[in-house]
Amino acid sequence: MSAASASVAAERRALLALAWPAALSYVLTNSWRFIDHHGIRALGLDAQAAVSGCFFVSVMNYALHFLAAGGALPLVSQALGARRSERAAELARGGLLLAGAIGLAQTLVGPLLAPRIVDWLGMQGETARLGLEFTRAMYAVSLPLALTPLVDFLFLARGNARAPLVLQGLSALLNWALNPLLIHGLDGVFEGQGIAGAAWATGIARAVSALLGLLWLARSAGPDWIGPRRVSLGALRELLRVATPNALSIAVYSAVYWALQGLVIARLGEGVRAGLGVGFQVFEGLSYPCYLGLSLAGAAQVGRAIGAGDREAAWRVVRAARQLAWIAGGFWTVFFLSAASSIAPLFASDAHALEETLRYTSLIALSQVCVAAEAVNERVLLGAGRTRAILWIAGTGNLLRLPLCWWIALRLGCGAEGVYWVLNATSAGKALVYRWIVQRRRWLEPPA
Repeated sequence: MSAASASVAAERRALLALAWPAALSYVLTNSWRFIDHHGIRALGLDAQAAVSGCFFVSVMNYALHFLAAGGALPLVSQALGARRSERAAELARGGLLLAGAIGLAQTLVGPLLAPRIVDWLGMQGETARLGLEFTRAMYAVSLPLALTPLVDFLFLARGNARAPLVLQGLSALLNWALNPLLIHGLDGVFEGQGIAGAAWATGIARAVSALLGLLWLARSAGPDWIGPRRVSLGALRELLRVATPNALSIAVYSAVYWALQGLVIARLGEGVRAGLGVGFQVFEGLSYPCYLGLSLAGAAQVGRAIGAGDREAAWRVVRAARQLAWIAGGFWTVFFLSAASSIAPLFASDAHALEETLRYTSLIALSQVCVAAEAVNERVLLGAGRTRAILWIAGTGNLLRLPLCWWIALRLGCGAEGVYWVLNATSAGKALVYRWIVQRRRWLEPPA
């Protein structure tokens, strides 16, 4: 083995040690998707369709949360790599200030916008009524939902992926326990909240984990990381500068799926909406958090290497992360193709939703390696703090999905299957462009 190969292998082992707990923690973070679908299955197809549609509202909310978390991860990583502990603490406090402000604003404004949001999603009748209940409850718990990703990212920036794993494991257990109680109630004790109970269970569980995470962070990093000390406007501007392009790309992604729900999926029937929701939220709710954990671990390592001025180490992280992404994508391809028929019946509310879930997973399995590669290369740019390209690559690729899905699914009559092929093709296109951008290595050059 050459010296270069040995260095990449060593970097791969170091990255894997950080990535596997990060990936598992993000699986647990996203477990509310399949916990909710399992919990509300007894409420019927309309409830499942409502939760499926509202998922993309949560993605839009996450785009706002990313304004705090997305800047903190690379900038705190780089500050720690450069041994600038006071700057790292100031950036952490700035992230907490932004996350708190965003969460409180969503809590106040979100319920007022809920009726219009449900209308934008193309929901009608009972599905719309249930969607309104779920959306209002989801906005009521916005503060802990905004704080959670930031707390996780701060631990990752410090090279600690086990703390988020413990915190999200606790959150998932609480959510699983609270979900049936708050949805269905307890005979003779209290009434259930119906579909809104699923959102309340998630919010309460996240509040507990976020509070414990902040206390843990203060103990391990020092009280300056969360204390009421001054935060400069310069630090806030820097956080927003780095995070905004990526946050906007997430918002575009969510907006495209909102539009797809209203303009395309709604015309294909509630069975397709429910089946797509199970496939997207349950199966990709397992696979994508793995890619996310791996890619964010890579971003943290890239940031620390750049902060230390070691460009060669940063490139070794890229090579190691790509190799692990190919393995992860291959694993989930096989899993989707082999296990969907056994797992989907646990979540699909009826035969039509089950049929559509199996169709979705069998086709979307074919793009999993591309999705994993896209995630890793995108987060390389995030870790380097060079995020402008993320907006135009992800934004263009996602915006193309709307006219292509409408044309192929409705005009050409390919139905839901046409939608899934468009998702595959655009994922492959984004992965190739990201690889080209990262391969040029301009992100390794010092800022002008």
